[in-house]
Amino acid sequence: MPDATPGMWPRSLNDPIAVAAAKVLTDAGFAPAMIYGDAVHRCTDANGWYIPNRPGRTGPVTIRHVVNGSFKTPSGDYWYEQLKQYRQAFRAAGWQVEPWEVETVHAEPPTEKPTA
Repeated sequence: MPDATPGMWPRSLNDPIAVAAAKVLTDAGFAPAMIYGDAVHRCTDANGWYIPNRPGRTGPVTIRHVVNGSFKTPSGDYWYEQLKQYRQAFRAAGWQVEPWEVETVHAEPPTEKPTA
């Protein structure tokens, strides 16, 4: 099994927006999911936030919440309450958050360069 990375794929570890987003979440006290390989849904012990691959991308970063490798609760809903708390953390840090997204959080850093 490959080494685990906290909250994002290894290819995204050099993305400054992804790194800054991870800092917002960890500074707010949220734990990252430990990701093994390239498919979070195969990581049945993954619990917490994670940022999907974004090498070379610009614009908002996407954040998902996963419990036991699933993006949805046992009843089939997304983890709305946790995603709501992530949105609040990003807003408190000055990020722009797309309010209409329910499955994920889409957040864009303040206009100044994000710090990690």
